[in-house]
Amino acid sequence: MRGLIFSIALISVFFIACKNQNAKTSEVVEAESGENLDIETAEIPSSEVLLGTYFKASGTEPFWGMDIADNKIELKTMSDTIITPHVEPVRAMDANLKRYRVVTEAVVLTVQISKNNCTNAMSGEVFPYSVTIDYKYTGEENMHKLEGCGYYTTHLETGCYAYNNNGNALLFQVTDVSHEVYGRLKYSYHEKDENIGNFRGRLYRDKLLGTFSFISEGIESVREVAFLVKQDTLIEGFGALDETGTAFKFRDSIEFTSKTPMVKTDCK
Repeated sequence: MRGLIFSIALISVFFIACKNQNAKTSEVVEAESGENLDIETAEIPSSEVLLGTYFKASGTEPFWGMDIADNKIELKTMSDTIITPHVEPVRAMDANLKRYRVVTEAVVLTVQISKNNCTNAMSGEVFPYSVTIDYKYTGEENMHKLEGCGYYTTHLETGCYAYNNNGNALLFQVTDVSHEVYGRLKYSYHEKDENIGNFRGRLYRDKLLGTFSFISEGIESVREVAFLVKQDTLIEGFGALDETGTAFKFRDSIEFTSKTPMVKTDCK
């Protein structure tokens, strides 16, 4: 049923002359506020990145559909298609509210995503996010307002993923899954020091890559980590490291062969 509203909107668009509000960004709001690490996640070469949609939303009265992708925000209404560059969202401190705001030469667009259950007025389907959109074209005084529901397309979900066996305990608490992924990682191997810290990264198809920042023996360290997302399981990847010993030398050669797979479980 998630595709129903999008299909209706797309069919309408084919029969109505559309104007494409595609313009160079003149102003954007800086992202993201909140408890973020002061560490940049290393960029994956563009040839390895899937510029796909990671959030979908739709609404009725009037019908509309929206895709947020790594490289654009696309809003389709019954009479128009608006495409803007992608911007990072401004996040509320509790991570339950995100706001995208784009100002181009042609349009001002604000998208607010709230983490609370939302019911589609036509299908009755319940979605995990409610969405509010405000936009206006250059020269207009009043905003157009749209309301609806949405969901993230990734299979990775927030919550806890754990492994505990033979004296080894691993825990990955994923706290936020959107354009970027945030969480807490804990490695506790038998007869080794325990490492606990913050994770920040991004999804590339079914691969999760990012930085793990932790303190070990009083020293702050950062290293790159990678996981294969396989249904409700995270499998860690290993590969040759660069000269710093903290990042993968060849990301396309990472092998996901961990013998300690972390399975989704209840957070304690």
